[in-house]
Amino acid sequence: MLSIGNEDVVVAAANGAIVPFTFPTALASGASYAVAVKFQPTGPVQSCAVTGGNGVVAGRDINDIEVACETVAYAVGGNVLGLEGSGLVLKNTAQGAADLLPITPVAGDAGAPAVSFRFNKKVESGASFVVTVATQPSQPTQNCVLSGDQGTVVAGEVTTVTVSCNTNSYTVGGTVEGLSGSGLVLKLGATGPEIAVNTLEFSFPSVLKSGTGYSVLVAANPTGPWQTCDVSQGSGVIGGANVTDVHVKCSTNPYSVGGAVSGLAGTGLKLKNGVDEISVASPGGTFTFPTKVESGQGYALSVTGQPTSPWQSCDVTGTGSGVVQGGDVKDLAVSCNTSSFKVAANVTGPVGTGLKLKSGTDEVSVASASSSVPFPTLVASGQTYGVTISSPPLGAICSIAGGTGTMQGADVSVPVSCSVGTVAGGSSTTSSQPVPPNTLLARRVTLPVGLKVASLGGYWSNSSCSVKYALYSDSAGAPGALVASTGVVITTGSGPSEALLASATNVTAGDYWIALVLQTACNGYFAPTGGSGYVANALPFANGFPVTFGAASPGGTGLDLAMFLRGAP
Repeated sequence: MLSIGNEDVVVAAANGAIVPFTFPTALASGASYAVAVKFQPTGPVQSCAVTGGNGVVAGRDINDIEVACETVAYAVGGNVLGLEGSGLVLKNTAQGAADLLPITPVAGDAGAPAVSFRFNKKVESGASFVVTVATQPSQPTQNCVLSGDQGTVVAGEVTTVTVSCNTNSYTVGGTVEGLSGSGLVLKLGATGPEIAVNTLEFSFPSVLKSGTGYSVLVAANPTGPWQTCDVSQGSGVIGGANVTDVHVKCSTNPYSVGGAVSGLAGTGLKLKNGVDEISVASPGGTFTFPTKVESGQGYALSVTGQPTSPWQSCDVTGTGSGVVQGGDVKDLAVSCNTSSFKVAANVTGPVGTGLKLKSGTDEVSVASASSSVPFPTLVASGQTYGVTISSPPLGAICSIAGGTGTMQGADVSVPVSCSVGTVAGGSSTTSSQPVPPNTLLARRVTLPVGLKVASLGGYWSNSSCSVKYALYSDSAGAPGALVASTGVVITTGSGPSEALLASATNVTAGDYWIALVLQTACNGYFAPTGGSGYVANALPFANGFPVTFGAASPGGTGLDLAMFLRGAP
């Protein structure tokens, strides 16, 4: 609306075109005039200014007054709430152009303070505007939404655009490699939630805001089989997407397999488990196989080599096998017992009568030759054994070769060789004559070689005669010094009767005398002596030997009792 004096004129809108105007009341020539803007336009709001509006009418119409109008522009803005990230860019589209405005967050002690903003380009009154988010914030990633974001500028600044930003939340997860057992538990942070994992992928149900730090930990390792799981790429800061690259790698735990050996005394014990074979040498020691066995895998202990020196038999006690669980196997047990073997005598040759052999506390009688005579008590390997003649035979000479030794790993057969030996003296089963009691008889024998004399004897034609025998040296053709003697022997049957010396006696080659004394009357067999016999009466039997020989009695020549000695070279 324009005015001149008291008169107004309304100028209609013409959308920017030139609009003529004329005040209705004419002014007389010479009258002054002053045109002014009484009311500025609205809808849109404009600012109009008059040019050439003052003057004096000078005999013509005044039609060169100009009124120039410009639409008023106003700022568009508002507030951003909850902004924490960087990189937020707002865009205002108005009047066919876009205005980009970066927004920087303001640090505060409590949360994110509101940030006011104004677009740089103002928007003319009457023009529409549309505010959008050109770029969402990051670090942390946020999602910003608008309200009051579009409209028409009227007659003042727009301050009602509100941008509300919320930080995005994301899940944390990843993959699991090598999982075989059960019971794997993962934890998000030291005090965060835990999840049980039994698949090859995992994701924590709770979400974390972008910009929040995270750390994935193993709260419990798997069992059955027992495993150890390690986390890689398990920590960081939540960005703008779900975390899916946490990697958990599980490896089955290996454990050692071993135990103890009891009773081991020998060498060469070998134990086996799988491909491992080890030697165990220390008595009563422990053993461990070098190759560990993974949890869940089986083991089986076996003995592949038995000890020697001494020979032993070692066995696995208990099952010796099983499946490795969650720790070292330490309770395998091997028990070793020293093996025992038989001792026997292999007797060859004529054994006579009364032969007894002894081994340890065992004593056995040998009745026939060419036989293996076992002793009942076994001898442990490593222990000494000794076979001896505990009772020499009558009518034979027996000897043992290699009768002692240390038991090894097999039965032992000790050779016992028997023979009739060397017999010197007379023999007869004819010409029987009575011999009164307490009669001392002697018979000379010549030994061409030295002997070890074991027994003395004579030939008798009736039994139950009590006799003592003795061996004397020769002294100038007569009995000299006592060499050896027997105890009392009771004759049995008809024929030779023999008695063992108290101990076998070594004699050299030469002449010796076999003597006897009778307790009771007895019939003896006599044989030719060639004058080397000796007879003496009235010798008390109880006195025994030694005796002093006097002169031979009459009848002591030509024939004498058939007496003999038995020995071995």
